[in-house]
Formats: sequence, structure tokens, C-alpha cells
Amino acid sequence: MVGNGTTCFIEAGTAYSPAAVATASEAFGMRGLVADPFLWDAEETPGGYNAYRLERAPASTKRALSLLGTELRRNRDPNALVGGHIAIAGMGTATDELERAAKAAADGAGTVLNQHQSYYQVDTETDDRRHGRHAILHLEDIGVLGENCLFSHMNVIREDEIEPIVRSGLSIAWCPAGSMLWGVGGTFHGRHAELYHRGVNIALGSDSANWSNRFDLCLQSYLAVLSAREKCGNRTILTAEDALAMATINGAKAVGLDARIGSLVPGKRADLVVRANDIAEAFPLTDPISQLVYSAGAKSVHTVLIDGRVVLEARRPTRVDPRSIFDAVETSVKRIFDRMGYRFQPNWAPLDQPGDR
Repeated sequence: MVGNGTTCFIEAGTAYSPAAVATASEAFGMRGLVADPFLWDAEETPGGYNAYRLERAPASTKRALSLLGTELRRNRDPNALVGGHIAIAGMGTATDELERAAKAAADGAGTVLNQHQSYYQVDTETDDRRHGRHAILHLEDIGVLGENCLFSHMNVIREDEIEPIVRSGLSIAWCPAGSMLWGVGGTFHGRHAELYHRGVNIALGSDSANWSNRFDLCLQSYLAVLSAREKCGNRTILTAEDALAMATINGAKAVGLDARIGSLVPGKRADLVVRANDIAEAFPLTDPISQLVYSAGAKSVHTVLIDGRVVLEARRPTRVDPRSIFDAVETSVKRIFDRMGYRFQPNWAPLDQPGDR
């Protein structure tokens, strides 16, 4: 993330060990927010998120409520790089009791409530069936919507859900690649650009490493603008400047930290990305924002400061040894594959014979 120009992340409550995430982030010097792992309690979610039935995180109201807010202890130190927030899995997996408890916990702690919402047809149909109406209408009715809500994805929004979204002041983490890679169709029927122009705080996300494959907000910015223009048939529906706002100040607002980060203002934390013009994509030196979004992207990231400390210099981490991390990753994945009995077989093979073509 830092190498691609991101200085702060919010973790979606989908890491079994938030402490491990926090330890790694602090070691690198990156800012972030973590949450309690896999909080869900709706038993009947056919095809929904917790259809996975994770043994380490069973769907249970008792378990979810017992863990809810555990990571908020990190907020005792106002200068900590890694803080806590409230997250539930969402996507048709929470009862009204858990939704209300999560919102109350977020309100009480002055932090955000983060959940996956309306990702694709299956989870929206699950919510429709359970509640007898569309999900956003139901969440408004039970008092869950608010300015401190951050809903990820929101690819499937129906007409009657637009006004509740606008009224609530909630934020949306738009993850274009997280829809496109899996063929969800959010770039066709999503309403992100429309909601943005209605004043909804639209931020950008990359989803998880195994869902969009790249933690690269420059890529997400590019895809957001292009997909919105393609869908609407309007080349001005979103601009490079809109994408930059979504990736910076809107992102900071979405995670509840816009008073501290997200813009270059005296008194805010010094989270800075310094970009180089030693790449062809940066030339000619005319419109820097346009070139950043449409051409230079993450390739231009040279130096990154977080909280005033240099964590990336000349494109190299300053506090960790990347080679040792890469080696650890390879060892870990091999161990997991061996335990699974899995052997990777490529789908592609060279075409040796002319007749094969």
C-alpha cells in the first residue's frame, strides 16, 4: 500500500488476528484502523458472506457481542498509528440486534461503523427476503444509518434507497476492481457517480489482497473515472480532480480522520506522498493531477512520509527489509499449500506445434 502511495487503511474486520495486522503496520510505520474479526450472527444467509461457515468465527450473536469493541482500546493513545473502529461483516449476515449494537458502539466511541453492504445480487436478495424490503430502507428504519457509517461496495442500490443514503450522510468505499475482477457488475449498475454528485462522500478502496489482487488506489482512481464515464456515456461525469478527492480527503472523512489527515493543512498530521517525474508517464509536465490519475499512477511514488516520518525513500522501505518479508511469504504459502495438498497447475502452456494454433 505504501509503495503505491497509500498512507492509511481501514481493515474490514476480516483478519483473524487484528493484533498481527497492527504489529505489521506499526513496524512499517503505516497508519490504519483495525476491528474485531468476523462479527456476524444471521444463521440463514444462503449464498451470502457467512455461507463459508468459518469454524474459527461461527455466526453467533453471543460471540459477536462479546467481541464487539475489543479493538477500541487502541484509541486510548491519540497519537497511536493504529487505532480501532467497529466493523461487522454485513452483506446479509447481521441480525437487527447486532446492527443496533454495532451502531451504538461506534456512536459511543466516536468512531465509524464499517460493513460490507449490497455487494452483489445474492446478498441483496438475502436482505430483501429477510426484511421484506430493500436493505438501506431497513437499516434506516432501525436507526443504523448515520454520518459515521462506512459501507463498502454498495454496487446494487435500488431507486428507493438513494434518498436514505443521501439523508444519512454515510460514506461509501467504492472498490471498482473488487467488482470487476469477480464479474459482479457494479460498474454497470452501480450508482457511485450519481451519489457523488448528490453530495454523498464517496471514497476509494482496494478490498482485500485476495479479492482485487492489488492494493493500489491509483488503479482504483483510474478505474472509477473510466467505468463511470463508460456506464453513463459521459466523459465529464467524473474528472481526475474528483478521483483525487475520493482518494484523499474523502477517504480520510470515510474513516473518521479528516480532522487529522487527508489534506495539506497546517496542524494536520504530515502524511505526504512525494512523486517523481523521472518516468515517461509524467511527461509532458502540464496538468499534474490529470497525469497522476491517467498515466503516472503508482509508478510515480518516490518518497512517503507518515506522521512526519519517512517510511519510503527512493521507492524503498526505510524500516523493514522487504526481501525478508517476501521470503517469509513464500515459506508461509508453501506451508499452507502443503497442508492442503494443493499443487498449482498453470492454465496456460506454450503452443509448440503450428497445428495447435
